[in-house]
Amino acid sequence: KNLSWLTHRATIRMAGKIYDDDKSFGQDAPSLDTLEWVKGDKPAPYADKLTLVFFLAKLSKDEYVTFVNASEVARKFREQGVQTVGVALDGAKSDVEGLVKKLGTAMPELNVTNLDLDYPIAFDEGKKVKAGFTAAAKLMTVGSGYAFLVSKDGKIVWREQFTRSSFPTKGQLCGQIERVLKGEPVELKNGNTPVESDDEEEMDMGGADDGEDFGALF
Repeated sequence: KNLSWLTHRATIRMAGKIYDDDKSFGQDAPSLDTLEWVKGDKPAPYADKLTLVFFLAKLSKDEYVTFVNASEVARKFREQGVQTVGVALDGAKSDVEGLVKKLGTAMPELNVTNLDLDYPIAFDEGKKVKAGFTAAAKLMTVGSGYAFLVSKDGKIVWREQFTRSSFPTKGQLCGQIERVLKGEPVELKNGNTPVESDDEEEMDMGGADDGEDFGALF
């Protein structure tokens, strides 16, 4: 299989549906204790609050509108006891600080009227948290726009990839949060992962990363 084929297939799968037999469901979520907080305070332990872990990056400018939309989810469920945690994937803490400094500005070229990221944002030194979620979900990588919902017992109960054409407010995420808050299991309605031949196998990349070249992953 050549590189162009792999890259093409990976790109197709990046924001695909989450199947009912997703490998992340029920896995232990990695600790957030290694994160360095650039905006806001350290979150409460998983045991205290339902937690939405949302990945973003300064370098993923095409997804700024997605990051802003995630604020709507954060605000909608904050008073119901859900904490949203922004984990920046940038390689340097200064990049994350640069993103935070731009908050409140308009970026019409990116379809952003106000860069409003209404949730704490942390630098992931060594990308330890990213690596933990990548391993738990058995993905090749976790990138910007990815969200993981973690229950109070520290288990991943839902994950979803969002893009500028698939906002957090329009996917399955909000409905799943509402179910978990009611003590109900998440809704599984997409069926199991299709069985594919080797020639048709799609690679679950987990979304565009923080400026990494896809070619470096193969």
